[in-house]
Amino acid sequence: MPYWLIWELELAIDETFDIVIMEFFNTDCFVPFAHKFKAHLIGLSSCTIMHWTNERFANIYNPSYIPINHMDYSDRLGFFERVENTILGVIHEILFNYILRYNDERIARMYFKENFPPLTHIIHNASLFLVNTHSSLNLPKPQVPAVVDIGGVHIEEIKKLPQ
Repeated sequence: MPYWLIWELELAIDETFDIVIMEFFNTDCFVPFAHKFKAHLIGLSSCTIMHWTNERFANIYNPSYIPINHMDYSDRLGFFERVENTILGVIHEILFNYILRYNDERIARMYFKENFPPLTHIIHNASLFLVNTHSSLNLPKPQVPAVVDIGGVHIEEIKKLPQ
């Protein structure tokens, strides 16, 4: 997003919004819009839920039986698959929490002029997380009620063939 567009949105002081919908993938620098407009934050994932976003909603992620979504594992992990899954999960958590989040915080504070709480505080107040998955396509896993699978919502009703 060009920096001038951020400033334009930030200058929309008289505007009010009920919700702010944003992708929860790996960039959180736009989260302050929810705080600025005092709107509910709704997360959206265009793919399966990334394991580092689970903690935002207190969603369960257990690497012993829930494979990382870009690994080609089934839900029946062997010992070495569990070890690899756990190590990769820890590496991803470190990269996300200590490098990406730090950069997001720095970038957001550089472009948003008004004061706002830490991004993690705003994110933890998110109301809903819509995930582009469906239990018929992806491995089943436990989810809290705030995480909703919406995979297939773009598919229209099947039309009958002409007789």
